[in-house]
Amino acid sequence: GWPVLTARLSAAFRRGVPLEKDLLVEISLGRETPRVVFVSARLVDAVGGVYAESEGSFARLRPEQVKATFGDPPTF
Repeated sequence: GWPVLTARLSAAFRRGVPLEKDLLVEISLGRETPRVVFVSARLVDAVGGVYAESEGSFARLRPEQVKATFGDPPTF
């Protein structure tokens, strides 16, 4: 994976999610540029029923941007 910040995120909720039902998240990596990663995802059931769909773009961070944004990593 890459360190990223969310640039844009949208979701469309197609129908309510029933309790006690197994669902699957399908994720697809779309196009990439040197600075941005585009991703889409769906929440589906075993027979292909779609409960939600989403799309997002995520800005990749350089190491110095990670440190400036999140600080030094914790030591254990």
